[in-house]
Amino acid sequence: MSTSLPPSMGTGANDNAEATTHTQPQEEEKKKLSFLDKYLSGWILLAAAIGLGLGQAHAVMKAIKASSVGTTNIPIAIGLILMIFPPLAKVRWNKMRDVFSDTYLVALTLVLNWVVGPFLMYFLVREPRKRK
Repeated sequence: MSTSLPPSMGTGANDNAEATTHTQPQEEEKKKLSFLDKYLSGWILLAAAIGLGLGQAHAVMKAIKASSVGTTNIPIAIGLILMIFPPLAKVRWNKMRDVFSDTYLVALTLVLNWVVGPFLMYFLVREPRKRK
């Protein structure tokens, strides 16, 4: 009784060649990393050190506390949005000029998100009036 492997499984003789072809794209991806991406850990440590340093300056802390609305600190909220949004949206910064050149699209987006959206959410969540 002889056993034969399907061609997709291979016999082991060609396994090394397949392994090297899979590692080549990974090496090419590493070469394509930008300066910021290559040293991302360093940038994060630098930002943390700057933040800790600014936190020790009483004038800076006083200004940050004064710019709060209720329990929301506006500079921190803006900073978080600017920090979190691009990776989530996969922003292609080289295309931003093209996007903002279409003023109709930008205006439509702003109106839908900041005018229509809140009213729509309000009417979807509110409880209906009880009739007497």
